[in-house]
Amino acid sequence: MLQHNVVNILYAIKLRVELHLDKSREGCFCGDDEALADARYSLKKIYDFANRAIEITRKIGGLMRVCDDSGDAGSTAHVRECWRQAVRRLKVHHGLDPIEVIEHVPPDFPRVRCAAPDLQAAFYALAENALQAMKGGGKLILRASLQWGREDMPMAVLSVSDTGPGVPVKHLNALFDPFFSTRGEESGNGLGLCLVKGLVRRNEGSVSASSFVGCGSTFTMLFRTAEECLQTLESK
Repeated sequence: MLQHNVVNILYAIKLRVELHLDKSREGCFCGDDEALADARYSLKKIYDFANRAIEITRKIGGLMRVCDDSGDAGSTAHVRECWRQAVRRLKVHHGLDPIEVIEHVPPDFPRVRCAAPDLQAAFYALAENALQAMKGGGKLILRASLQWGREDMPMAVLSVSDTGPGVPVKHLNALFDPFFSTRGEESGNGLGLCLVKGLVRRNEGSVSASSFVGCGSTFTMLFRTAEECLQTLESK
């Protein structure tokens, strides 16, 4: 397990500065040009570290809001609209080439019992996680279906899948833990899936992960459907 936190990043920044200063004091540079090149490299690394720290603190803030806020109780969300908003954001922030986005959501799929901003944020985090797993390209797939749940009401099953390398079974139970990541320090900060779990649970849903090495991963969210869903289905 990789622990990505702000303290580690601060130590990395401190070490980078100390390395440059030590080289300078010990006369390790062959002239001003080499010293300047090393300084530029150090600044680039510090800039990258700072961006990671900012992203971590932003997501920690999101997690704290999820814990403190009960959400928009009783609100519903349109699955296709939330997914497409998330994909548009992903395209702006990361680009999608050469990722193929596939959407299997019926046009008349019922609304789900989840605040729309929460569902959009959960979709975005899952899609971003998939994008990081598929560095060489692949398919990002959303599937929406129904299953019967408690009190004879249908549940919405929303699955976000990727064709990435998959996750070893020994890591599946830890995927939603804060700061856990199966990738290197340059890829993610281990908070996205933890945020998804918080958003889903806030809306009385559940989320799970399934994967096999070499066969991609699937993250499945379960939500109650809107109360009018049953009458609509019975009328078909």
